[in-house]
Parts: sequence; structure tokens; C-alpha cells
Amino acid sequence: QVRSAAAGLPFANLTPTRAFRRPRRLPSRVSMPVVKRPAAAKVAAKDVAPPAKRAKAAGAEAAPAKAKDRARPKADPIVRQVADIVKGFNAAGIPHDATEMLKGMLPFALAPFAGEREKQHQTVIDMAMDVLGAAEAHVAEAIEAARAAHAAVDEGSAGLAAAAAAASEALACKDAEMQSKKLGLAEDAKAFRAAKEAVAKAASDEAAVLKDVQAATARKERLMALEAEAKSLAEGSVGASTDAATDASADASAVGLRVEALASSLTLLGLDASMLAAVPNAFGKPTAARGAFDAMVISQVMQTLAQRILSAAAIETEAEPRNAAAAAEVATAKAGFEKATAAQLVSARAFQEAKALYEAAEAEKLSADKAVRTNATELRGLERKRAASEGRLVKFREGPLATFLELRDRA
Repeated sequence: QVRSAAAGLPFANLTPTRAFRRPRRLPSRVSMPVVKRPAAAKVAAKDVAPPAKRAKAAGAEAAPAKAKDRARPKADPIVRQVADIVKGFNAAGIPHDATEMLKGMLPFALAPFAGEREKQHQTVIDMAMDVLGAAEAHVAEAIEAARAAHAAVDEGSAGLAAAAAAASEALACKDAEMQSKKLGLAEDAKAFRAAKEAVAKAASDEAAVLKDVQAATARKERLMALEAEAKSLAEGSVGASTDAATDASADASAVGLRVEALASSLTLLGLDASMLAAVPNAFGKPTAARGAFDAMVISQVMQTLAQRILSAAAIETEAEPRNAAAAAEVATAKAGFEKATAAQLVSARAFQEAKALYEAAEAEKLSADKAVRTNATELRGLERKRAASEGRLVKFREGPLATFLELRDRA
């Protein structure tokens, strides 16, 4: 039907603009003998030609180019405008075959003026108008959809911002609580170290007192043994020594050895040198053979030993309360250490719990901030999409649609 309508158009019998008749090929020149002449003569003939003749020769040289330009076909302006109109069909989503069909029919339908078109022409124009209207509506719907989506996303922006602010505030509270627990743990750790040092010091003091007690006891025992040995030698009893025989008539050599050992032990007591020199002679003589000087030396030695024994006993007695006090200090320090250890464990547990709550609040804040950023990114994307759709709509209305309406309504 469209073809029959196109057949009745006034320009139906016209030759298509792209078709043109090729120029007739000229016959080849007849070969003639070549006659050479000097180049100077040729140049001179050209230079001496009259101006009118030179102009005619220049025109003859330019004639083939002008003929070539006249032979090149010119594009139909309506065809170009229809090509621009067809570009607007893409937004309507119609099949490619339908687009090509309208592209082929529109030049014939839009070529006549508005009052000179036939029914078939108007049918094609109405079809194109429907397609362009659908394309315009499709782009407008895309704009409205972008606006609606932007409004829907923007509606939740306030809630996301409030959630992010609440998460930030909660994180600040958890951070303050964690810092408080951290300070408490630091104080308890300090107390724990102090309690540990107190236990070490108390144990050291106790060991020192115990050492003093043990040294006093050992000194007293040595002095008592030395006193017993001196008394045994002063009384002339050989059985007092483990190295002597039990017989009363002990060997004189054994007594001499005991006297030398006694004199050597007495040297550590700090006695007078003259007295120490007289000890072997005084204690080494038989009882009946001793004189007044020997008796005085023996008596002074025995008195000195008795005094030293009393002094060692006093030191031992005095060290016992110190030892008890040191033991009490150790017990107190250990009790404090155990208490500090328990307090530190409680503080450490509390700090770990506060830290876990802080990390959870931090993760919540990061998630809330990410949601805000995602929302902002989505809003920007929707805004760009709306702006792009509006730009396409403006370009569509000012381009394909305006061109179509201009051709449709021209009179």
C-alpha cells in the first residue's frame, strides 16, 4: 500500500539523487609522430601568447575539475533530516526492521507540504509520531523513575545519619569506659608489682635475720664446746676429748695436741697476745705443777669464754623476736601479693570486656559510616542518572522531535 501511494507522488518518477549518468568516454587520440622542438621555443611561445589566449587555456585546464564537481551527487536535505529523526527511534525500543522501514518511507511522506499529503503519507507520519512519542515518554519515565528513586533513597538519609551519630556517641562512651578500665588495670598492675617487691624484700629480711640467728647459735655452740675443752684441760681430765684415751694416765703427746688446738681456737677470741702465749704452757702442765700465773691464765680464759657464751646467747635470744617479726612480715606481704594478684585479674577481665564492647561499637560505627557513604554515593549516581536522562530528553526534543515537527508542519 505504501509503495502504491509512493507511486502516485509527483517525485516518484524522478531519478534517485545518488544515481547519475557517467560521462561518455572520449575516443583515444590518433597516434602521430613525435616531433621534438627545443624547450626554449616552447616556453617562448607560451610566454608570448596574448592574454585572452592564456586565459582560455587556463579555463580549458580547469574545465575537467568543474565537470567532476558537477557529476558528484548532492545529498537530499530531507534524507539527512530523516536520518536525524530516526536516531530518536532508539529510545522507543522498536525493532530494527521497523526502524529501517520508517527510515525508508519517511522521506516520501514528509517531502510534500502539510496540505498536499495523501492518506498514506499521513499514516506513515502518524506512525513516526507514535514512535517519537513513545521515545519521549520512555525518557520522561526514566527521569521520573530516577527522581522517585532519589527521593526514596534520600528519605532514608536522615535515619542513616542519625544512626551514624548514635554509633559515634556510643563509641565515645565505650572508649571512655575502656580507658577507665585501662587506668584501673594500670593501677592494679602497679600495686601487683609493689606487692611482689614487698614479698621479695620481706623474704630477704627474714633470710638475713635467720642467718643472724643461725650464726649466733653456731657461735654459742662453738664457744660452749671450747669452754668444755678448756675446762677439761684445766681439770686435767683426758676423757673429755674424743681424741684422748679414757685412761686417767693419758699420753702427754695427746694432751699437747689438745692444748695446741685450744690455743688456736682462742686466737679467734681476740685475747691479749701475752696471755695467748701463756695458754699452751698453763694448760699443758699437770694440775699439780701449775703455778699462780698458770692458774690466773686459766681463770681468765674461762671467764672470757663464759662472757662470750653469754653474749652469743643474748644475740640468739634477741634474734628470735626479729625472726618472728620477719616471718610475720613475709606472711603479710604474701597476703597482700595474693590480694593484688586477684585485683589485677579482675581488672584485666574488666578491661578485656570493655575492650570487646569498644570493638563492637567501633565495628557498628564503621558499618553506619559505610552506610552513609553508600547512601551518598547512590544519591550522586541517581542524580547523575536523572541529569543524563534530562539531557537526553532536551537533546531529543531539540533534535529529532523538533526536526520531525518542522517537516510535518511545514506549509
